[in-house]
Amino acid sequence: MYRLSALLILLLPALVQAAPHKIIHVVNPHHVSRVEYLADLRANSSLTDDQIDDRYREFLHDRERIQRWQTLMLRDLIKKHQLKGIYIEGLSEKNHQVTLKYLEVLKQNGKTNTINESEYEKLKKDQSRLGLSELGAAGQLVISGELQTILPAENAKAFEAANSVKPDGSIKFVEKEEHERENAIVRNLMKADGVAVIVLNSDHNLTDNLRELGITCKYVVMGIHPVEEYKTFPVKKNKLKRGHNR
Repeated sequence: MYRLSALLILLLPALVQAAPHKIIHVVNPHHVSRVEYLADLRANSSLTDDQIDDRYREFLHDRERIQRWQTLMLRDLIKKHQLKGIYIEGLSEKNHQVTLKYLEVLKQNGKTNTINESEYEKLKKDQSRLGLSELGAAGQLVISGELQTILPAENAKAFEAANSVKPDGSIKFVEKEEHERENAIVRNLMKADGVAVIVLNSDHNLTDNLRELGITCKYVVMGIHPVEEYKTFPVKKNKLKRGHNR
C-alpha cells in the first residue's frame, strides 16, 4: 500500500499536467444578411439594388468556398486532437440549448428525410438561435455526426454589451466593452482540457487578452491560407480552473 501511494505521488504532476493548453483560432468571416449588406452599400456607394444583389451573391459564394475549406480543416483538427466540441462566436449560455435543439432537428431530418414541421418552425422563429449560416462548418459537422457538439464561446452579458444596437439599427462599437467580451471568451476557452478550437472572426486577436489575464498557453491563428497565417503567441503563466471539451 505504501509503495502504491508513493508511486501515485510521483505520478501526480504528470497526471495533472498531461498536456499544455493550446487555443486554435480558426478565422471565420462574419455572416452578413442581405438587409445588412444592402443598408451598408446604400450608405457608402452609388450602386443600384441590382448591382448590390450581384455583389451579395458573390459574397455568399466566397463564404461558401471558405466554409468548404474550413470543413476540411476542422475535420483534421477533430481527428488530431480528438475533439468533441468546437467553440463558436456568437453562441452563449443564453442561446446554446435552443441552437443545439435546432441542429438536432436538422440532423434527424437528414437521417429520416422527414421533419416535424411544428417543432422546426418553433425553433426557426426563435430569434435567440444562431442561423445555420452563422454556425458554418462546425454546425454542418454536428449535423453530419462528425462532431459531437458546439460550445458557447461567449458570455451573454458581455456579448450583448459589446453589441448594443443604435436607434438606426446599426451596431454601436465600444472598444472597452469589446475588450471585456474578448476576456470573457478567453475565460470560456480556458475551461477546456488540452486544446480549445474556436471559430472566430479575423477582427479578433486574443493575444492581449491572454497576456492581461496572465494565462500560459499557445495561441494559434489559422486563416484562409493556413501556412501564411499560422502564428503562435506564448503568454505569461497563470492558473485557471479547467473543464473539458474532449
